[in-house]
Amino acid sequence: MAIPSRFSSFPQPSPTPLYPQDKDSPLWLFLVYTQALDMKRILVFCLTLFLLGAPGVSFGTSSTVTPGSVITTTEFLYWPTGRPVPVPRRFDPPAQRWLPGHRGIDLRVTPGETVFAATDATVLYAGQLAGRPVVSLEDSSGRRYTYEPVEPSVSKNDEVSRGDPIGIALGGHYPGDNRLHFGVKDGRDGYVDPLELLGGRIRLWPLS
Repeated sequence: MAIPSRFSSFPQPSPTPLYPQDKDSPLWLFLVYTQALDMKRILVFCLTLFLLGAPGVSFGTSSTVTPGSVITTTEFLYWPTGRPVPVPRRFDPPAQRWLPGHRGIDLRVTPGETVFAATDATVLYAGQLAGRPVVSLEDSSGRRYTYEPVEPSVSKNDEVSRGDPIGIALGGHYPGDNRLHFGVKDGRDGYVDPLELLGGRIRLWPLS
């Protein structure tokens, strides 16, 4: 015997049919109807995730942007030669700072061509160093940029901007080849690969 419910007197909503109830409805109408229901469910689900900001859902960015934040991109250094040139020797740092290695890159140059500042900086040194003509710059972050052999056209404490001339390439850095050595250093021992900081096409020469 069924126990009457106090809510039984209220009219009960009839369930929404999952497909047309007319037995004479063709099969194609049934398929279109069910597909439309599925698409509606998918759209509602995606909209819910978007509004709630569900964890683990990515919408095409790997960065979290908060109000007032600014997205910036790192600007490439200016080529010391003013353009991309062949790189006969790459960055090859030593395992320990007291061991031999190549703490920069060699760029193919023609003696007498202009050498340019890689970024906005202050001239830290310009002149002979251990018998080699050197120009060294330091930017506002403390990163240092060294060029050799270069006949300087700047003096210590001069302020230079990215792309400003700083001297003339002399060549002769490597026996039998005209090269400009370019090194970048962060901190006391933090030499970094200049090629990773330079933009443009890079031509690497095979080791001989």
